Amino acid sequence: MDDRNKRQFEDELLDAALGKRANAEPRAGLEQRILAGIEARRRAPAFPRWVWVFAAGAAALAVVAIIVMRRPVAPVPSPPPPMAAGRVEPVMSPAAGPAVRRMPPPAANSRTVRLAVFPAPRPLSPQEKLLLAYIRNGRLEETATRLPQPLDEDLKIPKLDVTALDVKPIENSEKSPEK
Repeated sequence: MDDRNKRQFEDELLDAALGKRANAEPRAGLEQRILAGIEARRRAPAFPRWVWVFAAGAAALAVVAIIVMRRPVAPVPSPPPPMAAGRVEPVMSPAAGPAVRRMPPPAANSRTVRLAVFPAPRPLSPQEKLLLAYIRNGRLEETATRLPQPLDEDLKIPKLDVTALDVKPIENSEKSPEK
């Protein structure tokens, strides 16, 4: 029952709030503004100015395309004039400049060393040498004593001891009122 009363109370509050909205009047002059907007749209030209600008641009583009695509007609060559029987002398043309010779592309350098295996094998690292010796001998301890010790053992840092710091408070030379 209590739940039913609570729902009924919520419904009454909602109805009261919506009732205030339903009775609201439009702002003054709203109807006049709507009618004026409809009248202005009716008087507007059928084609706005931007349509005419777009049409003029398209026409100019079409004219340019026609001019570019038009090719001049090549003249038909006329037949050569009849030659009179007689001695024909060759016509000498002006001497052409020296002929330009191009060098052929260089062949691959035969001195270039080609390795049989790519990439070239590199020397064994100390760890690889240790593994190889272990495989050969079967004893890791004896092999490890024969190999040189790594350099990082020399770089060990001894433990540092730091004494406690004594920090003194800073004294203010100006005397300010304490809060």
